[in-house]
Amino acid sequence: MDSDPYFPIEEWAKTPTWNTFHPIDLDRFDYAIGEVYDALGLAIDLEEVRSRIDQHASEPIWPISPNERETTITTYVDRAEGLIHNYSDSTR
Repeated sequence: MDSDPYFPIEEWAKTPTWNTFHPIDLDRFDYAIGEVYDALGLAIDLEEVRSRIDQHASEPIWPISPNERETTITTYVDRAEGLIHNYSDSTR
């Protein structure tokens, strides 16, 4: 794994189905956030998560508008926040 703790998010975002919310893509996202959590714990910066998704997201396989893209990214950042909260309440 790369020494950059946010690298798993970049790898997840490079898949052209990142924006579909398909269960496999959601599982891959959850895994990526888990990897970042393992590296950083509660120090995860959600704005950095947003930035990495925005910077590294591949062109979706189905076109989406800029507004849809932003809404999708926000949904994933919200999901990351929930996962982080869940991880902090349990033993990972």
